[in-house]
Amino acid sequence: MLEDDHSPSSRSLELVPVFTTADRGLMALAKSILIDAEIPFVPDESAALFGFKGRIRVSRDDAEDARGLLADLGS
Repeated sequence: MLEDDHSPSSRSLELVPVFTTADRGLMALAKSILIDAEIPFVPDESAALFGFKGRIRVSRDDAEDARGLLADLGS
């Protein structure tokens, strides 16, 4: 599932995970942080519905910035 206006462009189609959590509140916060920073992302929250960790992936080009922004949330 691509997040509406926040999905990565075709400039870098290689997606890498930058955040994982089973906490839906933390997932929402992480998504909000990336939206504010204008970093395109693809969330995978389906696993979190069953008690497993969901994840957020971004393009390899944005991975370092995204990880820095999300570092304080833990993963």
